[in-house]
Amino acid sequence: MEILLNDFSYGLFFWQLFLLLISLFLGLITLIDVLRQRFENYEKIMWIFIGFIPLIGPVLYFLVGRKQCKYSD
Repeated sequence: MEILLNDFSYGLFFWQLFLLLISLFLGLITLIDVLRQRFENYEKIMWIFIGFIPLIGPVLYFLVGRKQCKYSD
């Protein structure tokens, strides 16, 4: 157990925590935006799932998905 504590990297831990929080924040913003928009058929469900792919999903939604919505509120 002593070896594991000596190899702990605070820098790596904080970068991973930072990226996790950014991913969750972007996923939440994407979820809120998807729920406010009007999509046809099952597109809304598809974009909700894609929005929670870490970092790539929200970027895809804001570049591609917003153009697909039928009416913007």
